[in-house]
Amino acid sequence: MNLYPLTQRLMIGGIILIALGLFVFALKDLAIVLAISVVGIILLLVGLIWRPKKKN
Repeated sequence: MNLYPLTQRLMIGGIILIALGLFVFALKDLAIVLAISVVGIILLLVGLIWRPKKKN
């Protein structure tokens, strides 16, 4: 089973969340931005960490 498509989706989702966080920053609260950005960064890191490992 290849996890590469999954990690790619996680990373794309993370990038989208960070972009959303930056967009919300223009409209709203800093706390909301930080929360969304942290989730996005975590997803990105998970995608990067999982990539080299192959699980069956």
